[in-house]
Amino acid sequence: MRMKLVFLLVCVLSLAALPALAGSDDFFMKDGRVFRSDTGKEMPMHALHKANTEKGTYLWIAAIPEMVPEMQGTERGVYIFHTENEELAGFLPLQNAFLSQVVFSQSGEKLFAVCDTESDHELRYYEFEKAGLSKKVTFKTLGHAEWIDWHRFVFTINDMTNGVRSEADKISGWHSVVVYDSAVDLLEPVKEATEKEDYVFYGFDREQDEISILRRTVQNKSDWGELRKVKQTMISASPPAAG
Repeated sequence: MRMKLVFLLVCVLSLAALPALAGSDDFFMKDGRVFRSDTGKEMPMHALHKANTEKGTYLWIAAIPEMVPEMQGTERGVYIFHTENEELAGFLPLQNAFLSQVVFSQSGEKLFAVCDTESDHELRYYEFEKAGLSKKVTFKTLGHAEWIDWHRFVFTINDMTNGVRSEADKISGWHSVVVYDSAVDLLEPVKEATEKEDYVFYGFDREQDEISILRRTVQNKSDWGELRKVKQTMISASPPAAG
């Protein structure tokens, strides 16, 4: 079964040829604050987000010009600054996507972003390089994701290999809970979907080292289109061994 998910990883792999450093002139950081480069106007504090890592503290701002008046005229995306030198560390272009989650690894060398597009819910994984952020892989996903150690994160993968679950929902395939190991570029299953079962990542208990999972089942595969026929229960599972 692991080979199926490894094959799926190859199908959704999206390597970026160049690190993402577009939009580097739109904002700058000074004295712990972020300003527009063209007007010098300070960005509101509620728009700034911090992430503490072993590599130091990052500060990031999501620029959505059509939704935030202070950001009109800037390139749409996530601007990431390293607070120690107040330099732009990376830029995540959003284009036609809306951001729902940005999470840095404990090492501060990696991050993933979960975004919504018109047709998909995507998880995009990046690594910091000398020239900025480089996107390594994109997955079709559902819901949120979480780092479980320095190199691995857990999430729900939306597998369209076998088609959609119901004709009423054209963007949802089979849902499995998986762990991606960025150190060895490997996707490992935790709970795999079948014709009558779906598994959705719910949360991770770091102390117990357990993954909480929502298990969704039907008696007949034709029942997926009727919510009242879908049974839901919570279960837990251990992450696969690292390496």
